[in-house]
Amino acid sequence: MLDVHYPDAPKIKLIMDNLNTHSIASLYQAFDPETALRLAKRLEIHYTPKRGSNPVTKAKGVWIGNLRPMMLALN
Repeated sequence: MLDVHYPDAPKIKLIMDNLNTHSIASLYQAFDPETALRLAKRLEIHYTPKRGSNPVTKAKGVWIGNLRPMMLALN
């Protein structure tokens, strides 16, 4: 997906929840080591808080909702 949709982007900021399968190690399970390392170097991963108050959770939802149209506009 990085190579197809964002071939010229040197870094991609990826926002993920804290699910235990969401890690760079997953790349090594899906790709050969050279490809996984190349992709991992392009990702700047930010994790959402594990716990948050209701207002924080709602604000996060609004922020992600606003982010989606921006991401779609890049395609």
